[in-house]
Amino acid sequence: MNREIKFRVWDEKYNAWDVSPIMLYPAESVVKQGRVIQQFTGLKDKNGKEIYEGDIVNTIYPNDPPLNIGDVIFYKETCAFRIKTIKQLLPIVTLRFVDDKPQGLLQVADEVVGNIFENPELCAK
Repeated sequence: MNREIKFRVWDEKYNAWDVSPIMLYPAESVVKQGRVIQQFTGLKDKNGKEIYEGDIVNTIYPNDPPLNIGDVIFYKETCAFRIKTIKQLLPIVTLRFVDDKPQGLLQVADEVVGNIFENPELCAK
């Protein structure tokens, strides 16, 4: 079982993804020398693409415009990844219910459609 924590890095100076190795220490800021460090959520979208904080995702609520798209964030108050829509914060996964009984988890983040750096026009305002 792979237990490593994956990250990606956006270089604000060059407006590009930095593919060089990084070293993080506990309690270190996620903004380091003009680079924004984003953590992998451990989830993949319906197309198999890894979901990172900073990604913009379509949700499982396509017919509810205030909830159908949002930014993946790490919400410090609950120490969990969430989806920030223009209306509210959504869990990135939730319980699936069948006949009012929990039947496992349901992933709310359906498809990665961009990220906050390359597609800021898609960000929740």
